Amino acid sequence: VPRELSTGLGTIAVQFILEVGGSAYLPIRMVMPQLRNATLHLVKGAPTFERMGCLVYSSTPAHPELLKLGLKGVRDVTGQIVAQAEKLTASALAK
Repeated sequence: VPRELSTGLGTIAVQFILEVGGSAYLPIRMVMPQLRNATLHLVKGAPTFERMGCLVYSSTPAHPELLKLGLKGVRDVTGQIVAQAEKLTASALAK
């Protein structure tokens, strides 16, 4: 079993940690189920960082209303993920 693993795929890191143990910097959305069921936990005092997301679209879309609907959907889902992550983080670090 390797003592160290470097991967660009978070799913591989999660599987490795669940099977072998260890720690990793991963997007919280990726490990929400494991945080909820206490299979994984946050490390108190570990630095955190945010990653920006970008969306590129035409300034003259063929279907402006569809674009507007899609952007609303992205914002809504992102807001839900952020709220869940903040709740999980606060709960996990309060323990």
